[in-house]
Amino acid sequence: MDLSATKRTEHEDYVVDIANDRLLKVVAIYGANASGKSNVYEAFDYMTYYVVESFKLGDEDENRRKKETDYLKVTPFLFDDNSRSEETTFEVFYVDNSENTGKIYQYGFPLTADEVVEEWLYFTAKKAKNWK
Repeated sequence: MDLSATKRTEHEDYVVDIANDRLLKVVAIYGANASGKSNVYEAFDYMTYYVVESFKLGDEDENRRKKETDYLKVTPFLFDDNSRSEETTFEVFYVDNSENTGKIYQYGFPLTADEVVEEWLYFTAKKAKNWK
């Protein structure tokens, strides 16, 4: 989901300029019943929970660790035979303009049912060409 505004100017009240970027203040997801709208929300919710709570996987209390581990398992996309065994990737981009620097962060991680395959956090200045 991309919150970048287009060049259209008919709804300027819903656009904010941050770090030389035009971003939408609000977006809407709409579609037919059972078309997957709730899955988008649930993916963000899952990613947030995973990032905040995954440190508990190293908890010394085995009962608590087992309970958390059960919840943290990702459910793969099941409507395609190939994707049932593939990793599920979560990734977000965030613009931090708190000091008028316009830093852009890219954070993400792919999961299988049993492990985090890798994790990354890159950042770059708005006008820079390379990610660090």
